[in-house]
Amino acid sequence: RMNTSVMSMNDLALVLVAYTALNIGMMGIAVPMGSFIPFMFVGAVAGRLLGHGLSEVGLATPFAEPGFYALVGSAALLAGSLRQTLSVVVFLTECVNHLGAIPPLMLAVFVSHVVSMHLSPHGLDEQLIVAKGLPYLDAEPPSSLASASVTAADLCAPLPSAARLAPRATVAAVRHALESCEGLSVFPVVDGRACVGLVTRKRLRSALGCRVSAAFELSRRALGATNAARGDEDREHSAREEGAPELPPYMSQFFHTDSLAAGVDICRPDDVVLPVHRVMDASPYVLLCNTPAPRVYPLFARLGVSAACVVDSRGEFHSVLTREMVIEKSVHAHEGPGAHDPSGRWPASDEDLEAGGGSEGESVASDTVS
Repeated sequence: RMNTSVMSMNDLALVLVAYTALNIGMMGIAVPMGSFIPFMFVGAVAGRLLGHGLSEVGLATPFAEPGFYALVGSAALLAGSLRQTLSVVVFLTECVNHLGAIPPLMLAVFVSHVVSMHLSPHGLDEQLIVAKGLPYLDAEPPSSLASASVTAADLCAPLPSAARLAPRATVAAVRHALESCEGLSVFPVVDGRACVGLVTRKRLRSALGCRVSAAFELSRRALGATNAARGDEDREHSAREEGAPELPPYMSQFFHTDSLAAGVDICRPDDVVLPVHRVMDASPYVLLCNTPAPRVYPLFARLGVSAACVVDSRGEFHSVLTREMVIEKSVHAHEGPGAHDPSGRWPASDEDLEAGGGSEGESVASDTVS
């Protein structure tokens, strides 16, 4: 710590440039590495270089040797990039076992943290999450969304009429909704003017894919019954081998009952009825249009809600608010208009909605189907 002749300024500058380039180039790629030690080392090298330069020109104070500048530089870079404050002071103080380093370390951490907050609202880790397009919400809403004048209706994106599905929708209607609203991850199920549930894109795709198998299954059963009545067991066996793969009992009943009850010809696929009400979330979160954004934001940021139905004061359906819409509004509020999605569509993340953060009614709907 007290030896200034270990490394020259040229050596320190070369190490600083090399490790800074490596740190920038490897950050965010699929390599098992952390950010704490690299930033601590780069900050220490930068501080040591500054302290060495000041000592060369005679400006270094007696109590601050170049090694002490390295300690302060390490704390400043960690606090500014990773937004770590008190933990950095405690860690570095224990490393040098010198309580006199606490005041300058706290001053360096405070200045670095304040400057970095003015430059960017997010730390390095949050910036990497946003750059990779991962669904992320801050614990607290941005200042522009922390006002009661911003409501749940303002957070919603325009919803096409094709996205509204009936409880018993035809295959053509479901296919049109999936194709015309490519980025929408959840669809409202509307009966009249009331929203009776929400269904995810993943579930609609699964139901639509099973429709073809169900058609083959019903046709095979009808053909098998006819052949059995004629006593032609060979033709029945051939029909079983040439038919589609067997459906699970619940899915076969799922299509068989509704399609025959509606009197639909199973050979006309677009007219087959999909009972959407059996795969929807029948108890979604419901928000009023005039609910303030500061009350809406914690539902998605802290409770893990993925979608909610937005209704007016009379209980009539207005729109759907998803986690992706809240994320888009939050990014737009942090970064300005340039960060807005130019396509005007919703971020597609139905896997997250289905697997990780669906509302509590999803499990009930799944049990109903099975």
